[in-house]
Amino acid sequence: MDLYFDESGTLTQRYCETNPYFIIAMVRPLDKDKLKRAYKRFIQENLDKLKRLDNGENKMFKDGKFVELKGSQFNREMRQEFVKYFARNNYFQLYYILVDNSLIKPHFCDNTARAFNYIIKLSLKFYFNKGLLPDEDYNLQFDERNEKTETKHFLENYLRTEFLLDQTLTHEIHVQYFDSADNMLVQVADVLANILYAHKRTNAYLREINYLYQNGYLKYVFRFPYNGNHGV
Repeated sequence: MDLYFDESGTLTQRYCETNPYFIIAMVRPLDKDKLKRAYKRFIQENLDKLKRLDNGENKMFKDGKFVELKGSQFNREMRQEFVKYFARNNYFQLYYILVDNSLIKPHFCDNTARAFNYIIKLSLKFYFNKGLLPDEDYNLQFDERNEKTETKHFLENYLRTEFLLDQTLTHEIHVQYFDSADNMLVQVADVLANILYAHKRTNAYLREINYLYQNGYLKYVFRFPYNGNHGV
């Protein structure tokens, strides 16, 4: 099974007043090929709107050519259109990880790569133990996040060791990093992460979040640190 991850916001305790939340979206395709075709159609049908939203910043376009979707460039209308377009054919499931930076202990983020990996491990362990994800082989696909070469294999080894020791998972787990421009479904995760991030900052996307939940796309929101509530 392939799982696709991307994030929105900043993982930080020191600057939590200006960066209150860090969001990770995990997309589990139910029909990968159809989801990719939906991605291509969405771009074709919204190309001019996306170009205007990019506004010459070269985030989604370079030299006039489309490169990748970036949820941070979307406005309210485009985020709404994205949910409406993708959440209609049951091609995927969505799992959120919602980090409240104000609740993180001091020094937890001294090593942000280590902190990120720890949060990924905790959330996946929860999903496996609760039966939200089946026990089978996994290929986790991430945006490169400026990962250093020597740390790229750390998450894979870390997850394998942790899950083997406590028998959380009896199958193989692999981790891959991509330039997000080369991975359509990491881009889908990017936009979905940004939608929840924008909602936490503005409270303007409750209808979209509820639609994803009520129609079976949004399966769970894992909060870190856990505060007795696993909702949005």
